[in-house]
Amino acid sequence: MLIEIVDKAQGYSYIVDLDDGVSSTFAAKLPLRAPLRVWKEEVYIETPVELTLRGPGTIRVELGRVYYWRPGRALCMFYGVSEPYTSVHPIGRFVGPLNYLAVVEEGDEGEVKPHRPVDELSEVVAAFRRLGYTAATPLNGDVIAVAATKYASGFRIPLIAFVEDYGIHIETEALYKHSHDQASLATTYALKRLVEVSRYVRVDLNEDGYVVATAVIEKLDELPRALNELEALYPVLRERALSPGL
Repeated sequence: MLIEIVDKAQGYSYIVDLDDGVSSTFAAKLPLRAPLRVWKEEVYIETPVELTLRGPGTIRVELGRVYYWRPGRALCMFYGVSEPYTSVHPIGRFVGPLNYLAVVEEGDEGEVKPHRPVDELSEVVAAFRRLGYTAATPLNGDVIAVAATKYASGFRIPLIAFVEDYGIHIETEALYKHSHDQASLATTYALKRLVEVSRYVRVDLNEDGYVVATAVIEKLDELPRALNELEALYPVLRERALSPGL
């Protein structure tokens, strides 16, 4: 079940694909409204949902997983190196790049509701889904985008696509924050050299100043070829970005 967590103050929303075991319990309580909370590199929202979950939970999170925190009956989304205050239980997966969670501010008005895809983007959503992605249509500032995630050989491929009259711009999750210091520039140009042979993929900046991989297609039938390149290159770029000395 896809749910949408809306930040009404910032004009962004986030899609979560809930696990089958908890979907019906959440669905019975939706829609719900509560403030969005920020703790280190975590965004969470307290809910009236009481889940019966087995086991002690985990104290180490996996980026891309969404968790339930028993004391606050909270839905928790992690986007950096933070770990939970106390144990949490995995209950779903985040759809799309996590870095957009960084725009949330403490106390923003939040709403959780079932996700309803935007009809105008249904063809693009369907194209991602045919290629094995979970895809949806969240708010991204002043536009509606297509967020998509796929697990390929156990590696998470998180994307967001902006659909324009003149083509589709596809962007990965942020690799790191851009800087003009010598070490950062050296890493960025090394990553750019890695993708020089690619037809579609570039190492680029997003509008928030993060280094990302992007691809641009003019027609939807180019999507399979562009995604094949992104799926092959993004894991390599991610590894090199985290270990620039390699």
